[in-house]
Amino acid sequence: MLAHPLHLRLLSKADASVTVLEDVKYSSMDGELVGVIGDTWDLEAESIPVSWHSIKGLNKKSIPEIIRALG
Repeated sequence: MLAHPLHLRLLSKADASVTVLEDVKYSSMDGELVGVIGDTWDLEAESIPVSWHSIKGLNKKSIPEIIRALG
């Protein structure tokens, strides 16, 4: 199988059943894909905090519509 650069960064370091073939490469429009051998891939992504900030705040007239949409 070929792994995208993002997949390579997320591959579990503890998963000894996966072998990355550094010499097997394929250039794609998404980046350079690299050969990977393994029955399954364990990807470990660090969770990122989700937040939101409004520069102007909420329009008070919009609050009921937002509540209905979230309900």
